[in-house]
Amino acid sequence: MRLFSRLWQGVDAMRRFCANALFLVLLIALAAFAYMATRPAGGIPPGTVLVLAFDGTVSETAPTPPRSVADVRRMLDVERGSTRLLDVTEALAAAKDDASIAGVVLDLENLSGIGLASARAIGKAIDDYKRETGRPVLAWGSAFTQGAYAVAAHADEVYVHPMGTVELKGLTGRSLYWGEFLKRLSVEVDVYKAGVYKSAPEAFLFGAPSEEALEAQRGYLEPAWQRLTTDIESARGARTGVVNAWIDQLVSGRGKALSDPLGALKDAGLVTGVMTRDAFVEHAAAKFGSTPDDLQIVDYRDYLAVLPGLPAADAYVALVTAEGEISNEPAVGGIVAGELIALLDEAASAPETKAIVLRINTPGGDALAAEEIREKIEAIRKKGLPVVVSMGDAAASGGYWLSAAADVVVADPLTLTGSIGVFALAPNFAPLLEKFDVGAGGWSTGPAAEFGSVLSPRDKAERALYQAGVDRVYANFRSIVARGRNLSPEAVEAAAGGRVWLGEDAKRLGLVDALGTLDDAVLIAAERAGLGENPAVLLFDPIEEGWGRWLAPVLNGVLGDAVRTQAPALEAFQALRYADGLFSAWERRVLASPGRAIVWTPEARVSL
Repeated sequence: MRLFSRLWQGVDAMRRFCANALFLVLLIALAAFAYMATRPAGGIPPGTVLVLAFDGTVSETAPTPPRSVADVRRMLDVERGSTRLLDVTEALAAAKDDASIAGVVLDLENLSGIGLASARAIGKAIDDYKRETGRPVLAWGSAFTQGAYAVAAHADEVYVHPMGTVELKGLTGRSLYWGEFLKRLSVEVDVYKAGVYKSAPEAFLFGAPSEEALEAQRGYLEPAWQRLTTDIESARGARTGVVNAWIDQLVSGRGKALSDPLGALKDAGLVTGVMTRDAFVEHAAAKFGSTPDDLQIVDYRDYLAVLPGLPAADAYVALVTAEGEISNEPAVGGIVAGELIALLDEAASAPETKAIVLRINTPGGDALAAEEIREKIEAIRKKGLPVVVSMGDAAASGGYWLSAAADVVVADPLTLTGSIGVFALAPNFAPLLEKFDVGAGGWSTGPAAEFGSVLSPRDKAERALYQAGVDRVYANFRSIVARGRNLSPEAVEAAAGGRVWLGEDAKRLGLVDALGTLDDAVLIAAERAGLGENPAVLLFDPIEEGWGRWLAPVLNGVLGDAVRTQAPALEAFQALRYADGLFSAWERRVLASPGRAIVWTPEARVSL
């Protein structure tokens, strides 16, 4: 009977799974139908307002999903997606030449994260739109995070809910340090590094940052904040220093910052006024010569979908994007060397490609994977194709490793780059096993057979081997920079040591050639290829085309939740095995690869 009972439970579980899957497909089909029904047809009617509705974090590589799928994901409470920077800037660029667009409204309610350079790029795109069209840009929020406000500040008018807040507080490099925690667990971590400022391994070694790490962070966070506040004050037409004066009021409790913060922000010129959502809708409608019921709006995703396609070209600049940690393992995500190399091959082999722009946003990763990508860039250049690197929020350590191979390197002034240094970690779990009376042993054919094991301590020979490997990779790193950037060994040494630099400092040091945007990088590539001032650009997207790419995260989220609900014991086991929630997939990989040379700079991820 027990056998039949278990068989029935299995059949019943399969029945419920199939029913849920069919329901999900039906739900998505209905959403798709609704999307198609509401999608603008026959172009955009005159007087339409473009709505830039941000979702999740701003990224380089993840295309914004169609509105219908985004709605389904929200309905199913699946993890929020992301907003592709290129989609936002392209929508604003297209709107400049579209007389049907009466203006722009910024919806920043769901923006959860944005990098320094991305905020500047969007701000510049908004400023360009305003300057070239003279049409209004409005922003409203129930509250503004610092990142949301960095974008909203570029609107003509910025309104906030009467009970809302505006976060202006400064930048911080605060992160978690697991050293003391790991010691308490009886886990030993040996660190091998080259570069006094290469502070990434400190997170596994100490309970707080070193003086060198604090010095390096101060070196880029202070000027980054100064430039960011200057940009905000310029965009708002406010006096110099008003942002820091506002923060001083918050800290000291003086002025209106505590009793009437929104009034203080209005007096400082940082917001235009205070409005409820309904009042803002009425104000916006009147601003665009309409009423709330008759106002024509279009989401930027729908707007991009109905724009006419560009005419076919026999010569173009190929745009390839790369984002995330660098590795050779697809399971880790981010920049997978084999996949990016295949994409670069595809772009370079197209007969219409006359130049390549590689857009990079990465804190680095595995040294070998970075070298494989760099070799591909070098091989493409040898074929006569110019390669221009455009740096996003970060192109540090391994990101700079592969950037050094380009003909030209373009960075934003607030790009975090450099970090020319190397490290390796080697954890030892033997004391932990001993603590719980777990034995480990077996015959070894020689002392080197145990090298790389996380179940035994390292002897002098193994430590020397790892440090020699790190030193060798560091020497190779500096040599690559010297050759690629045509710098003397002394100039490379001045820029190296694992120190992170802002884009403007990197230019002074010779690590980048120019400060600018992705558009500037495209123009430089076009000039090198002899394509003129208005080149055609073809995006080689690393994400598969079609609805499958949108369904995957939805299904993964829904089915993943179902599996976790049905198998709590499995979840607990995985949490113990991989320290889920403590370390990212990339950090787990670093810990699981004793002695492997790593060129990674987690502190290069500064989000507003």
